[in-house]
Amino acid sequence: MVSSRGGYCGCCKVRLIDGEVEMVQDSLLDLPEGEILTCCTKPKTHIEIELPEE
Repeated sequence: MVSSRGGYCGCCKVRLIDGEVEMVQDSLLDLPEGEILTCCTKPKTHIEIELPEE
């Protein structure tokens, strides 16, 4: 289990389907529109996410 919370590894990257999040830490990765790092955000509203396929 990885627990970095550093915003640089991308292990927690998900696609934000619906809702709003607040950035609590700057991500060190360039993310495409609609993708977030869960270690760097917290929900502002109810959210719906899509987990990456492995």
